[in-house]
Amino acid sequence: MRRHQIAFSALVVLFGFSALACCEEPQKVTVCQLQKDPPAFNHKLVELEAFVSWGFEDFTLFDPTCYVYPEIWLEYGGKVNSGTIYFGPGTNQREREKELVVQDVPIPLVDDDLFKRFDERIHHIGLPGHGTLTQARLVGRFFAGRKETYPNGSSSWGGFGHFGCCTLLAIEQVKEANFEDRAGLDSYGVPVPLIPGFKADPNAFRFLTPEDISKYDIESQMKAEKESWSWTFDDPRRGALDLIQEDLHGKAVDPSRLREVHKRIGAVEYELKLAETGKKYTVNISRPYWLSFYAHDPNRVAWVVIYGAVENLRQAKPEPKSK
Repeated sequence: MRRHQIAFSALVVLFGFSALACCEEPQKVTVCQLQKDPPAFNHKLVELEAFVSWGFEDFTLFDPTCYVYPEIWLEYGGKVNSGTIYFGPGTNQREREKELVVQDVPIPLVDDDLFKRFDERIHHIGLPGHGTLTQARLVGRFFAGRKETYPNGSSSWGGFGHFGCCTLLAIEQVKEANFEDRAGLDSYGVPVPLIPGFKADPNAFRFLTPEDISKYDIESQMKAEKESWSWTFDDPRRGALDLIQEDLHGKAVDPSRLREVHKRIGAVEYELKLAETGKKYTVNISRPYWLSFYAHDPNRVAWVVIYGAVENLRQAKPEPKSK
């Protein structure tokens, strides 16, 4: 009788833990909260809303209000692989033999119709190497990884993703996703993220855009809606020229010297070379899909700068070593 009681008690404990695991409520968080204090959410089941970016060496979350590097890497739970190619265990294989396990924690996946539609959308290739940027509400298990401290004193958490760049959200369920196509917008472009502590050699290369470029883009949209910058809805070329002239302290630039080097729906890359100063300007102007979620009218999105830089073509080259 005693043995039966012990066995019954063990079953109660076992199924009790299983019931708790299956009924665990995710903690609602933001990308900004996870990035600010990764260890506080380590191994926690969380629910968040953000944009998902997928492509070559990229499966990450994008939140324009706190877009910094390293980002939060993503992977599917269950037996479905995201097919992301990157340095590390990245592979284009779409299936696993066994359910995903991260740091001894099994990660299930709700492989329903919504998940399948989401997966199909992010893998829709338009820009070479990149899928369609998609807004979604996800539930997943967060992993902070390990803390790395660098020689300059800065530190970050990571160990997952491309070159171990990032923390990880292992996706267990797609709760919501926006599949709306918005005509004329750039469905692929996101700004270059801020890398804390990064300092380029100003004599060789400089960014023209502020570190918090996505916030700058949201502010640009708001100014355009107030009509102080109303031209930004129609004239991407002027946006590039204004940025260059600002760097030249107001000096006029011949507009005919601004060359269009790449173009796709909702995005243009311009280049301008100043032979007299040895400088080359590169400016990417976009009507980003993600910015429509911050616009008063999602069908009226301004042309904004998502990347701008100047390179000194006369930078002295190192002298060859003597034999």
